[in-house]
Amino acid sequence: MSPRHFAVFLTCLSVLGACTPTDEATTSTEASDPSTTCEVTTSESGGTDLEDNHTAYLSGYVVVPLDQVDATLSLLSDSGIDVGEAGIDDVLGEEGLEDEEAVAARSSLNEIVQIFTVSENGADADPLAVAEDIRAQDPQLRIAPIHAIGEAGHIAFKAGTDPEPVEGDIEPPADAAEDASLAAVVDSGIYGETPGLSGNVEMTQLDEEPSSGEHSHGTFVSSIVRQLSSEHRITFARARMVPLADFAWSDGDPGATDLTSLTTELHVAEAILRILHRHENESERVQSLNLSLGAYSPLLQGDTAMTTIFLVLDRWFATFPDAPVFAAGGNDPVVDPFWPGALEPVVAVGALNDPPGAAPVEIVWHDSDDDGRSEEVPWTDVTSTSRDWIDDLAPGSLLVNYSQPEVLACWSGSSFASAVANGLYLRGESPIPPSRGDIAGLTYWDGTKIAP
Repeated sequence: MSPRHFAVFLTCLSVLGACTPTDEATTSTEASDPSTTCEVTTSESGGTDLEDNHTAYLSGYVVVPLDQVDATLSLLSDSGIDVGEAGIDDVLGEEGLEDEEAVAARSSLNEIVQIFTVSENGADADPLAVAEDIRAQDPQLRIAPIHAIGEAGHIAFKAGTDPEPVEGDIEPPADAAEDASLAAVVDSGIYGETPGLSGNVEMTQLDEEPSSGEHSHGTFVSSIVRQLSSEHRITFARARMVPLADFAWSDGDPGATDLTSLTTELHVAEAILRILHRHENESERVQSLNLSLGAYSPLLQGDTAMTTIFLVLDRWFATFPDAPVFAAGGNDPVVDPFWPGALEPVVAVGALNDPPGAAPVEIVWHDSDDDGRSEEVPWTDVTSTSRDWIDDLAPGSLLVNYSQPEVLACWSGSSFASAVANGLYLRGESPIPPSRGDIAGLTYWDGTKIAP
């Protein structure tokens, strides 16, 4: 089965065409118990102005496919750019070197890409400008900066919503068999002792959620996948973070953000390769990969912006040819492709909302009234331009699951739409029902309580 054409289909135009915008429509859902609040405001007055999206990359480094090093170095020399060879460990750091899978993953990365430092006239050169210049001279070369790929809950520097604890109970999925098929997840970290995950996750100490006592994006994503497909176990790998100060910004300004650290495409690639090495002799057992993360890129030339992930996913499909890759479609109201979802073999999933009494619509998040808070906005109310990289849509609003071992949270975003699509694929259900209420096992907040 083709990873891009797996049997999960929704007709986007028929769904979006059912939305009739008004001058302003606001729907708020709020719990009757003040201690249990999960509120989402839907605004249809967003207008046609698109928000800026920020792109970031590691300062001082470029990445080059190993088989293109000689041609790239020649053009760099002709352009007056000085290069220095950097090791994979220079970017990935020392953490994880005691982990056998991490060591194997880094060895594989050394077979795939080479990292260089770049300078000009004795001063650091802008990796983005260098990459754009070399690609302009030879479009076949994939030299690129090392892109930032957001933080847990803040893909592309914009969250759908922040997680909010909710009161109530959900029935954890039953345990899977020890030799059950696997759903691979690369994310921020995981609380392995969470109900429904405990005893059902393959991981190492390196994969544990590093932010103890905080909501865990990776735990929430993995819990959704397990809840929808309880016969599968999770094999999990954490993509680690880099301090925000290590990054440069394509627009010179990170804007209003409370982020302190970001992951990079190289760290995500390392995590994917860790899973690959963990199960390379069990190719039929691994049945999907979930990447609820992503970012934008100024490099839109050719069919990829993120060189390292592009090359690592080639190796993924060579090892697990029947394991499709699901990725977040993006939360921002912009028309730029969202990577790695925009890569050709990846299934990018956009978020749906189906408010009571209304047809489901594809949603993004947009601060339509400049109050500093983003509301859900139907995509057709932002622009009539389609998001061509989106392959499928799935419920992604007001979903409820575990974000900590004993904490249920309500959370919204295309991260979780990706997990829903992944879980449905694993249990063999398609097409995706347009209403979240039609999906057995999906749990969400209905405005006053947790609803099945």
